[in-house]
Amino acid sequence: MEELSSTERLIVAYIKSHPPEDCMLDKITLGTSRSRATVLKYLEILNAKGCFNLQICGQK
Repeated sequence: MEELSSTERLIVAYIKSHPPEDCMLDKITLGTSRSRATVLKYLEILNAKGCFNLQICGQK
């Protein structure tokens, strides 16, 4: 697996230390002090790297 950037490590640490209901975009944004755009970008990168499976809810 590729080495993770500091932001990627921060997001992964947040997700691992919180229950699934606290791992929504807004809560990760608040918990990591990063913008929504940054968190969304890195979630998609982490998903592509296979670090975890990203499940998108609420889209039509």
